[in-house]
Amino acid sequence: MFAFATALLVISVFSVNAGEIQLHLQGKEAAEKCSKDIGITLETVDATVKNELKDADEKFKCFAACVFKEKEMLKDDGSINVAKVIEDLPDEIKGDVRDAMIKTIEKCSQKKEANECETVFQAVQCAMQDMSKLKLF
Repeated sequence: MFAFATALLVISVFSVNAGEIQLHLQGKEAAEKCSKDIGITLETVDATVKNELKDADEKFKCFAACVFKEKEMLKDDGSINVAKVIEDLPDEIKGDVRDAMIKTIEKCSQKKEANECETVFQAVQCAMQDMSKLKLF
């Protein structure tokens, strides 16, 4: 989420950049704050994203949830604020790609898991898989 780490963890949520999906980090402040609060390095976050989340641990999941909270993409009840995620999609994403991303965000943000860390992680993982199938990155 730095270039899906910093650049799927501003976790605005999903932008395409140079053929890769990224958590669109619109401000380093959220990532840096959450990195310190959770106790995970941004390098570890980036490596986890590059490895398609295969080695995501609880710290990574809670880092993602923290960034979503900081960006107001997580509601007080622990569910994803779909409208805010869509609102924060970069303006550069347009047309059919934007429409496909919105459908994916809406689909992948429906389930509320046992805790907010797992809710955000499952949504991000679902979106990455969907966008990969759709060849959006």
